[in-house]
Amino acid sequence: MTKNARNFKLLTADDLLDKEEYRTVSKFFPGFNYNHCTEPERLDYGRPDNVTGYQQRAFVVYWAVEWCGKKNENGIEFGSGGIFEPYVINTDIRPGSHMQINCENSEDLKQFKDNEFNLIASSHVIEHLSCDIEQLFRREWLRILKPGGIIAGILPDAQYGDVMSYDPEHKQCWTAHEFRALLEKMGDVVELLEIDTLCNNFSFNFVVKKR
Repeated sequence: MTKNARNFKLLTADDLLDKEEYRTVSKFFPGFNYNHCTEPERLDYGRPDNVTGYQQRAFVVYWAVEWCGKKNENGIEFGSGGIFEPYVINTDIRPGSHMQINCENSEDLKQFKDNEFNLIASSHVIEHLSCDIEQLFRREWLRILKPGGIIAGILPDAQYGDVMSYDPEHKQCWTAHEFRALLEKMGDVVELLEIDTLCNNFSFNFVVKKR
């Protein structure tokens, strides 16, 4: 049974700073600015002391704060993995205290109204989906996103390794260049704002705005 999204209390950025993990994220990425690291040499995923995980978390928090918290708008995160981010409804396909939905299932997504959210965030989720990603974006994710709303995502970059071998649940993979091409095909419905700025030798990010 899917939990109703309206029953969830949204966290704020202040709520997160009470947690040690997010104080650490903020230490390396002040203001959750994922493109500015206080120790940039540790961005390299090949280092045993890399801060890639903190950077990826900063990315999601940054867009949640900027596009939901500061604008007093609603957002949703697909595939939160039980980690709670501020200002968004946290969801995952697995059961837990978050909202349980399958973000590629139209039956699950139809509970959301057209133009309901100002942000859709996902970190290491899209590679787990088996559907045509362009069609999923066009038919479902963009349907529930407001005009001017943002999709902000992170995926493993296939140029740095065999993504399909990382996890048996991985269904698809792309390099940043290949995913840019996919997004550019959607230029009639989205504007590409940012792609592949993480520079961590592991993953790439993308940000698109609904036209």
